[in-house]
Amino acid sequence: MAGFFKQLFSAKWQHKDPEVRLGAIDQSLDQETLQSIASEDTDIRVRKTAISYIESLDTLSTLYNQFAAEKETAQIIFERISKHLPNETELSILKPELLTLIAGQSFDGNLAQAAIKSIGDEQQLFQLIQNSPSAKARHLAIENIHALSLLKSIERDFKGKDKTLVRLAKDKIQAQQDQDKYRAQIQNDIQHLLQQANQLAQQAFDPLFTGKLNLIKQEWEALPEDKQRYAKEYADALQQCEAILHQNEEEQAKLDEKAAQLKQAQNQVQRTLEVAHSTYAEAKAGRVPSLDALQQLTKDINEAIVLSNKNKLTGLKADLTDFYKPLLNLEQSLTVQQKLDHTAPSSGGSELTVGDLKKDLKETQNQIKKINWPSEFPSPNSVQKRLDREAKLKEELQARKDKEANTLKQIRKELASFETALDDGQAKQAEQHQKHLKSLFSQVDVQQHKNLYGQFKALQQTLFDLNDWKGFASAPKLEALCETMQQLADNPLDGKTQLEQIQLLQEEWKAVAKASTQAQQKQHWPKFKQAKETAFVVCNEYFAQQAEHKQANKQARQEICLQLEQFFEQNDWIHSDFKAIVELIGKAKQEYKRFAPVEQSDHKPLQNRFYNAVKAIEKKVDEHYQNIADEKQTLIKQVSELLSHDDLNDAIEQCKEIQEQWKHIGNAGRKENTLWKAFRAECDKLFDRRKQANEQHKQAIQAEISEANALVDGVAQEVHEGRGNLNGIQQIRQDIRNLNIPNKVRAGIEGKLDKLADSVKQQHQLQKQQALFSQWQSIADLAEHMTTANEHSEAVSKLNLDKSLQPIKRVAVQAIESNETLSEETQQALCIELDITLGKESPSEEQALRMAAQVKRLQESIGQGANSRNDQIIDLATQWLSAVPEQDSQYRERFWNTLIDAVKPKTKNATTALVD
Repeated sequence: MAGFFKQLFSAKWQHKDPEVRLGAIDQSLDQETLQSIASEDTDIRVRKTAISYIESLDTLSTLYNQFAAEKETAQIIFERISKHLPNETELSILKPELLTLIAGQSFDGNLAQAAIKSIGDEQQLFQLIQNSPSAKARHLAIENIHALSLLKSIERDFKGKDKTLVRLAKDKIQAQQDQDKYRAQIQNDIQHLLQQANQLAQQAFDPLFTGKLNLIKQEWEALPEDKQRYAKEYADALQQCEAILHQNEEEQAKLDEKAAQLKQAQNQVQRTLEVAHSTYAEAKAGRVPSLDALQQLTKDINEAIVLSNKNKLTGLKADLTDFYKPLLNLEQSLTVQQKLDHTAPSSGGSELTVGDLKKDLKETQNQIKKINWPSEFPSPNSVQKRLDREAKLKEELQARKDKEANTLKQIRKELASFETALDDGQAKQAEQHQKHLKSLFSQVDVQQHKNLYGQFKALQQTLFDLNDWKGFASAPKLEALCETMQQLADNPLDGKTQLEQIQLLQEEWKAVAKASTQAQQKQHWPKFKQAKETAFVVCNEYFAQQAEHKQANKQARQEICLQLEQFFEQNDWIHSDFKAIVELIGKAKQEYKRFAPVEQSDHKPLQNRFYNAVKAIEKKVDEHYQNIADEKQTLIKQVSELLSHDDLNDAIEQCKEIQEQWKHIGNAGRKENTLWKAFRAECDKLFDRRKQANEQHKQAIQAEISEANALVDGVAQEVHEGRGNLNGIQQIRQDIRNLNIPNKVRAGIEGKLDKLADSVKQQHQLQKQQALFSQWQSIADLAEHMTTANEHSEAVSKLNLDKSLQPIKRVAVQAIESNETLSEETQQALCIELDITLGKESPSEEQALRMAAQVKRLQESIGQGANSRNDQIIDLATQWLSAVPEQDSQYRERFWNTLIDAVKPKTKNATTALVD
């Protein structure tokens, strides 16, 4: 019963009777029910009927996969699918599984081809190839497969089954590999250029920097669009390079400014040096400039020396310094001279005293010393007048001294007479002597003769006292002196003191006696004399002791004289130590002086003996020192003569030998310092000459180094501006080799020239490539406008082509004249041949033609040598121009664009060389 109800209320398409189910299937059933019937019903008729009402392509595709093994059912389902397919242009909206089904099962070639093109999933295409029995479908499907792994699987799986498919797989693999290589090469080129740009951004500026940067820019522009993702890194490096370039331009501007300042400083210093040299020469000739001009010149020289220090102009500074000191001394002397000219000393004359003359001489000498006129310049009139006046004053003073000696002699004589008159109490006579002495003392400098003048003043006082005592009683004074002398006799002192007291009392007696009368003197003199004689007895013992002491001194002096005399006679004067002898003489003189006094009668004979002994020894010493002095004077003369020696190095060596001789000659005594200064001065002149010569040599070398660097800088500028010339560089290299510069410096400079020569070679190579490229462009323009024989024949004949391109020109002329036509098929073949030659990918639709062309090439090349890439390009261009292409050719632009891009100059190697 339950089964009945179930059957009663269930749908008829679910009935157990196939006929009922078959009758229940119509358009009223929904698509889901129809799919269920088509998929699950056990009766094939029911399933086919359900399939005929299904409209969903996805459902049909699922059913097809389910019944693929049942060919009849699968065919019905595919027919139903084919009926409901959209237009070929709309196939892309279908699912890949359905497209695969259509491509594999459809007998409509166009539909199958459209389905295959609409399948975007390479894995689906691969499955299609694996499952499709249609070789054409497989061939169509493989065109859209690019995955290398799938292509290799196809090549492996269909080897020996489908040769065409295997060949297509191989071609695509090869093309893919070529493309990968090309992309890898592009990437390598991009990375290489980025590396070069970054390296250049990290390098310091050099003469090749701008050329390197321009080449990098040019090569970057030639790269394909794959470079865009590296644009920021490239832009950053380029910005840094531009910053370095800008910085160099600023630094170069500063260097140019500094060089200009240095040149200006050199000119200024040189002008000052020339003025200093001419002024010095004029002054040497006695034509001294004005003080203002000289002051301005020394100021200019000082400023020039400061400027030389600042700019390291060592040679000019040394020359300026040589002139600065003498000219500065001249300026200072001239300043003092003009100032002193306003205070000229008074002229001498007989009316001036000796003191006045000495004062005048001292003032004149002080002025000469203050002026301190440099000896290297002739003395001007003002200075010469002072020198003449100095000589005149000295002469007059000497005359005065001679006269003064006579006057002094008279003064001494007159003082004696004055004293005698006073002793005798002759006041009037003493006054006459006093008057005469006053006149005599007025003729001498009393400050220089204080002793004499003191005696005169004392005698004047005595005269005064004499005159004074005459007006008073002198008897008590004389009595007192007698008593004092008696006391000295009664109570004697030691001998020396006793003698001094007696002499003092005698002097007082004389003084008192001058003022006393003759009677008073006669009354007291005997008593005074008696007491004096008694007192003098004590002095005799003192005199005896003194005599004994003087005798001992006499003997000591005699011994000294004897030893000196014996030394003179016995000494080996040839091998003597004269320094020790000088010390001996000095010590002997000290000892001789120590043994004093002696008796007056012995003094002069001993003195003469000692003097003669010493003089004899000193004469030997003087002769020895004079001989040494003569030898050293000879050495000084020899050094002086070396100053004019042509061979300076030989002169220096001889000077050194002379210096060694000087050391071993010995000391010249008192003349040693003077001789040494003269010898040192002559040696200094010679070494100064060498120093000057060395400095001149250094300056000459530096000048030639500067000249060499200037030549290299000029070449670098020419190379930088693209005007480099190898012959010019070689000539400059030869010019630099002719310069006198150190080898190390020359090697460095020639290294720079080598780099510049390499750059010029690269530039020339690039220019050749660019010239050839320009010719190719002319050929491409010709090809673009070739239409009929009446056009451009004259232009073609005037083409100026390289020797290697001349065949193209001849062929083009013939083609224009013959008016032969180049078919599109031939044009396409030439494009493909050009792609193969350049390793460039051809369009996908030309793969078969490309494969055929490659096979043909392979066959033709068997047993023959391969032509170069350039020869192949020329051959293809010649073939193209062998006839006039058909108008509106779609291949003309492709062929010539590809060819022009291929022959476009590649500057990577040059850029690399420049950067490295």
